[in-house]
Amino acid sequence: MAYKKGIQTKENIIENARTLFYVYGLKEVSAACICKRSDVKLGTLTYYFKRKHDFIVYFYNDYMERINRYIEKNTTSLNPVQFHMYMIMMYYFNIYRDNNTVKFHEEVLSNTSMYNVLFSQKELFRPFIDHSSINKMCTELVILADNAVRRELNLAFISSSSKDVDEIKKLVKNIYTITAKLFNFDQNLLEKYIEEGYQFLINHIDIKIGLLR
Repeated sequence: MAYKKGIQTKENIIENARTLFYVYGLKEVSAACICKRSDVKLGTLTYYFKRKHDFIVYFYNDYMERINRYIEKNTTSLNPVQFHMYMIMMYYFNIYRDNNTVKFHEEVLSNTSMYNVLFSQKELFRPFIDHSSINKMCTELVILADNAVRRELNLAFISSSSKDVDEIKKLVKNIYTITAKLFNFDQNLLEKYIEEGYQFLINHIDIKIGLLR
């Protein structure tokens, strides 16, 4: 019974924090705000989420997991790189289709390293690492470099006027042109997978899997 209550308490905190971050953005939401809306004491909040950063990690992890489950359910026989490109298309499109989510994402990119936010950079890049001859030490540097590229290209994209599906495709292509070079991955093959991911997105464009909604 206590275990079930703990799960319910955590879920209550998560959903209220999600709403607050969606409405007010990252900077304006404090621990006190989350406690008040969730009707919990600070000690209860910090038992589950010690820092604001922990909420960010949770939201992005959960977001990607939901996208991955959807792709698994609606595709067959994808290799890891194909799967990655399907995921990344949906990942960016569903962030950039909603203005409040864009605001939150921009704040995260501006104030937090996505290297430390995403569930596992090595796992995220596993499809490329497995096709690369780069040694372990260089792999860490390559991931950091790729992360910096993603951050800057996304911040530039946020300031652009159009964020439709074709622009998302261009963003992904720009990012992965660099990724392919960093990991010595076949650019032509990657472009093929990007196109497949784009077509999958087009075919499932009405499916809303949100970062905060």
